[in-house]
Amino acid sequence: FYKANTDKLIAPYRSDWNAHGLDFTHPEVRQYMLDCIQETLDLCEPDGLDLDFMRFGTAFKRGYEQRGRAIMTGFIREVRKKLDALEQKCGHRVKLCVRIHPDPVDAYAFGFDAGAWADEGLIDILAVGPFFHSNYNESPIWLWRRIVGDKVLIAASFDTSAKAYPGSDRIWNGDFVNGLATQYFSQGADRIYLFNHFGSQHRLMASAGDPEMTASAVRRHAIMYNDLIAPGRPGACVLPVSTTGWSTFRLDIGKVPAADRPCFLLLGSRSTSFPGFTVRLNGEILKKSDRIPYADCGAKINLVEAWAIPPALLQSEGNIIEIVPSQPVKTACRIDWVEIYIGKNDQKFRVAGEVEPQTLEPNLQAVAENRAPGFSSSYGADAKFVDGVLKLDHGNPKNGYAAVQLVRPAFLEPGAHQIEVSGEVRTGAPSKSGDHSFLIALTLPDTRQGFWMATAKFAPGGITLPDGKTIATQQGFVKFRIVFDPKDGRITVTADGKTASSTSPRFAADKPSVFFGDGSGGISGSAEVRNIRFRIL
Repeated sequence: FYKANTDKLIAPYRSDWNAHGLDFTHPEVRQYMLDCIQETLDLCEPDGLDLDFMRFGTAFKRGYEQRGRAIMTGFIREVRKKLDALEQKCGHRVKLCVRIHPDPVDAYAFGFDAGAWADEGLIDILAVGPFFHSNYNESPIWLWRRIVGDKVLIAASFDTSAKAYPGSDRIWNGDFVNGLATQYFSQGADRIYLFNHFGSQHRLMASAGDPEMTASAVRRHAIMYNDLIAPGRPGACVLPVSTTGWSTFRLDIGKVPAADRPCFLLLGSRSTSFPGFTVRLNGEILKKSDRIPYADCGAKINLVEAWAIPPALLQSEGNIIEIVPSQPVKTACRIDWVEIYIGKNDQKFRVAGEVEPQTLEPNLQAVAENRAPGFSSSYGADAKFVDGVLKLDHGNPKNGYAAVQLVRPAFLEPGAHQIEVSGEVRTGAPSKSGDHSFLIALTLPDTRQGFWMATAKFAPGGITLPDGKTIATQQGFVKFRIVFDPKDGRITVTADGKTASSTSPRFAADKPSVFFGDGSGGISGSAEVRNIRFRIL
């Protein structure tokens, strides 16, 4: 249908994803969608149906959004009729959820009139959330409540990304879920809708919908941008800022933490130094902290400083952060990251100015749960920690990846030092589509501002280097040692008493990274890891 109706696309003259969907102003498009929905209802008689318009956030060609509102409401009305007909057959209400933009002004401007749907009783759940690139920390759930009333459940939707602005690093873990969920529960959200949370991230299902659990956990409340603005509307990027004077920011946090919890304001920059700042929260001067949480703010962030926040200063909404250089400066200072971090009393902190350790031995249980200091885990597979072993099972050949990325800056800076990765791995057989089940990859800068891509691919019976050389290995757990030299891109692998070396190819990267697992998407298999260690030589 799509190939036969390329004249019915939204904006085929543009290259962005959102422009190449089908245009709902055409009756043929709406009827095709209704036929697909009817086929689904006939096949499985579901308890409910979710119309996800945030893939990809647009439904009408440019300039037709205003007339599109009535068209879309008519379409939702036809869907409701089909669900009501199924209700007569199966004996229970078949619920309808619609997912649209996080900001009601953008949703209305794109042609989605959720207020009309609610007034007619067409929908049961309204999910509001981002497109893909970043979650948005300013979705006005309280305003959505006024628009749809009390008969419609509101679900705050999160994707797996916290980005301050386009081009900044995509980071995410459960601490951000706790932060946004607590904030939006406080504004009246009824549910949390986790989008793109695969594999081991299913653990969030046990807590993300519980307001008390999210509020009592570690919470990160960061400035994030709205990644899909209606055509012609002003953008919503607060960061980055470069200034010689005052900078003012606003953050909501939801439930105010107890008086004994450690709370911080975190400022990050791509620069390597800040001038002395005077920082105020809600009008009160904050004291610079010599403790800093182990919080990943992105690989491109070169500097993170912290100010201690007395919890009594915090309020549920509208925490105003004011920053100004303590002395006049001639060169503008850049701020790329702003966050209120709410920790727990039993967690560890690093001391400001301390030298990064030369050895990192990650707690693999914390890695499996994506809460290990200095590491960021991204699982499209399942990750479990059992009896001292991190078990990765990426059995889906389409979404089978499990990457654990090292985010400690000292290990990623350009220089002459060598990096060693060692540990023990036991691999299962790869799928027919792949040649390995486990991968260690180092994308690191050399001394000429380029990047090397050094890889060691593990499969039962052997390890393969970048140039195709292999080391035969025994069955079961294999002890390995990898040394990478950024001066010449040479990677040396030792396993089962055998050693092989290879020169790594150049790689077009925009940032350094070190990860283990499998980030190659189309590869499936399984692996068990223990005693993993990173060391600067």
